[in-house]
Amino acid sequence: MSNLEIKFELEIKEPTVNITAERLGIVMTKSDGENVDVSLKVAIDGERDDLDELDLTGIKSLNKETNEVSFDFTLAEEALTEQNINFASAFIDVKIPNGSKSNLETELGRVKVSSLDGLVNIETEIGAVLLEDCSGTFNIETEIGSVNIFDSDFEKLNCETEVGSIRMTKIKAHTVNCSTEVGQIILEEADVSETNLMSETGNIEYTLLPSKQNHSKISTEIGKVKIIIPEESGLIITATTELGKISSFLKDVETKSLSEGVIFRKKGIEDNNERIVTMQVSSEIGNIVLLHDNTDMNEEGKKSFKSSKIANEIEKAMEEVTKATKVFSSPAFKQAFSGAFANLGETIRKNVQVAVKDADVTIKDTFGTVRDSFKEEAHRAKMEREEMLEAAQHMRENASATRKDVREQAREAREEAREAREEARQAKEQVTKVVARDGLNSDMFADNESASSGTEKSRLKVLDLLEKGVITQQDAKELLEAIGK
Repeated sequence: MSNLEIKFELEIKEPTVNITAERLGIVMTKSDGENVDVSLKVAIDGERDDLDELDLTGIKSLNKETNEVSFDFTLAEEALTEQNINFASAFIDVKIPNGSKSNLETELGRVKVSSLDGLVNIETEIGAVLLEDCSGTFNIETEIGSVNIFDSDFEKLNCETEVGSIRMTKIKAHTVNCSTEVGQIILEEADVSETNLMSETGNIEYTLLPSKQNHSKISTEIGKVKIIIPEESGLIITATTELGKISSFLKDVETKSLSEGVIFRKKGIEDNNERIVTMQVSSEIGNIVLLHDNTDMNEEGKKSFKSSKIANEIEKAMEEVTKATKVFSSPAFKQAFSGAFANLGETIRKNVQVAVKDADVTIKDTFGTVRDSFKEEAHRAKMEREEMLEAAQHMRENASATRKDVREQAREAREEAREAREEARQAKEQVTKVVARDGLNSDMFADNESASSGTEKSRLKVLDLLEKGVITQQDAKELLEAIGK
């Protein structure tokens, strides 16, 4: 078996092209051609002299009506296998003019696109995707494989992986939407107007460049979130976490506490400010840190951010994710597939396809188990938290009811006191009239007996008011002295 690298170079000058591959990687580069034609070149790197020319009849076909380019792998594999060439390492180098609409699909193999402007759709089952110096609108979807994007300027970028990390560096775009079930998302040196980053299990790191305006939504179910924002940018950030800690090293911000988080707002910023970052950041299980620069976080902050029990469990899970995804780039993995491809035949082909699917299922099941265990722990913690919140709510309701009863009782007491004071006032007026210094009015009492009775009633009334606390002891003394005269 020769350890050779096979490269198919395909130059396409159609404005629209669909490319499919079962087990080949795809490399795309721009082309300046204007004519409508397709050419294919085969380059083989190795030491054997008898491989200068190969009969690869049937390796390509072009449907002029649909502009679909396809490859007859049976003929290609047979031709290459006769020469004992490692077919598993082959890849296609496709040259397409800028402004094209391209669809690329591959079962097993990497996809690389460089210096291309257009509408491009990329889909892989197992394989990494690499973009360099691209522009336009790109839609990327991979089941198992990492996505790396560098030095690109997009109108819109949509990227979705089931198992695999997404890393974007020096990106300028109007809209970026990225999601992964298992894997981290890193967006650094980014000038993006609208950003949506979501990871079910994995950390998210987002470093913004100074820009006019940015609206972002960042969320992870299990994982840490780190946001780095230029100090000169205005910001309104709502950060929430159910089980985790929120750490802020932002300067000149006002804070407002929420039930599960905090709102951070740059002092003096207006909602209609042109240089404002509006961001919603959430993590169900995991810490959130906000800062202007990595050096802003002191050692104590770094320690608290990394040392929590939840953070440690997340790190363990991420290590397992990394180990599993590295399987696909390991020599053992490549050698296994190389051996399968070197002994072609329908049975072997089916076995390889089954192996790929089994590996796919096994890895997804492994990550699913990790994710489910986290979710179970999160659910238990969440239920405990809800029970605590419910108990606290009952306490608040009981306290509120108690305060209401006390307020009602106080109101009734104030009303009784008001009535008692009114009675005292009337009694005092009556006593004053009865014992006026200028003598008793003969019309007020029919005889001495009725006058004596009235005096006794007045004394009893004064004592009653004193007992209720309506009048003071001094008031009672003055009234009783007046009655006795």
